[in-house]
Amino acid sequence: MKILVLQLARLGDGLLTWPTLNAIKREHPDAELHLMVRTRFASCTKLMACVDKVHTIDSSSLLSKLEHDGCDFDEITKPIRKIRDLDFDYIINLSFSPSSSFMTQFLAKDKAIVSGYSRFNDGFLNITDNTSSYIRAQVGYGFTNLFHLSDLFSTVAGVDLKFEDWDGRSFETKIPQNYKYTVLHIGASVDEKMLPAEIWCSVIANLLPDYDGVLYLVGSSEERSMSQEICHHISSSRLVDLVGETSIEELRDLIQGAEGYIGADSGPLHLASLTGTPALNLSVGPVSAFETGPKSAGSRILIEPNPERVSAYMVVDEYLAMIERRASPNQAIGVVSPIEEYRHSLATRYEQEVVKYIYLDGPTPLTKQKKVTEALIELADIYEVAIEQCQAIELNNRDKIAAGILDRCDETMMVLARKVPEISPLVRWFMTEKTRIGPAPLEEVLETTKRYYYNLGNTLYGLLTRSSNVERSGERNAR
Repeated sequence: MKILVLQLARLGDGLLTWPTLNAIKREHPDAELHLMVRTRFASCTKLMACVDKVHTIDSSSLLSKLEHDGCDFDEITKPIRKIRDLDFDYIINLSFSPSSSFMTQFLAKDKAIVSGYSRFNDGFLNITDNTSSYIRAQVGYGFTNLFHLSDLFSTVAGVDLKFEDWDGRSFETKIPQNYKYTVLHIGASVDEKMLPAEIWCSVIANLLPDYDGVLYLVGSSEERSMSQEICHHISSSRLVDLVGETSIEELRDLIQGAEGYIGADSGPLHLASLTGTPALNLSVGPVSAFETGPKSAGSRILIEPNPERVSAYMVVDEYLAMIERRASPNQAIGVVSPIEEYRHSLATRYEQEVVKYIYLDGPTPLTKQKKVTEALIELADIYEVAIEQCQAIELNNRDKIAAGILDRCDETMMVLARKVPEISPLVRWFMTEKTRIGPAPLEEVLETTKRYYYNLGNTLYGLLTRSSNVERSGERNAR
């Protein structure tokens, strides 16, 4: 069996795919496992012994061209025709970009089993599995995702992660292990996720007196000016600047031998997870710690949306408590193991309870907010109108007025979700499920559409009957 995994996102996503690749190889030891990645981030594949063949593409130009209407598809896909001719049995797209779905369909040749985003024969997006549907609806900054990306990747691939799948250690490391040191990654993939140089200076200045080990600064060559600024302000023989000077293998070995790691959301953070190194994740900017935080046992997460407001004293106190295995002085999110959920005392929001109710058959959430109850009732009214239009189209499939009203129903739902964000997971779930309707005769499409609306109605009924101060009309509409 030939299996192809597409991971055309950034370095961090590539590293978070590694446990899933290990699990695929563990469950299918005789399979020929291929991995397709962007050329720019192919360095991480040097660490992945489980992969039999790596294919690199210049996806930034290829994928952008595929998204344009009227593109010369045959010309654009020339670079990957040889890969297509390998005739894969199973293709797993873990990129979750609409553009990558074109490539998945092309590589599948209408023969391979596909998980993840693909395309129907008419060119529309084909969300092939329930997890990918969840990712499209609920994953991303500002959304209500409850699951780590690594767990979502493995679920799309149809494998269960075990502790051993997170083992990315090297047993031939050349890094000396006879002294204590900490690795500090000062950069991130985008500026919004990075701490300013002055805050790093403050962290290091406060850490050095209370920590008797060496501090290694790491990062990409683009972050060299920041490391030079830090070293200009702090002169110490125990502060070593390695920014821009390590290969991916050297960086893995360095992190593997460290007593601990401090850094924002980025690829090196995931190397800490894969080497079992306790990491203090400074989750700043437009990121979701629950999606991309550390997974190594003993790690912790401090969340601060504004990088400028990160407290150096809090960082130092938390890091020392982490490596000394003391309780968190700041109620940080804790990591027990890579295969367990995070431990935290954060309050669960109504939107998160809605996600659990829809996707996990969780308990029906209760809201005491009048605006939320009113929004649910309004959704129920829209649902009733939509069902009436479906029935009208059943009687006359040329009823353009009914079809137009049905489209307006969807638009009204989206406007309502923007006004009342608490109901947005419900609306995104419904809209994403509707996009999964593929090419079919009108009667079949209409029947599937009605089924999705009935699912919405049943969900609304459950939410409304649990909410306080519910008007009886709202309950009747959702029945």
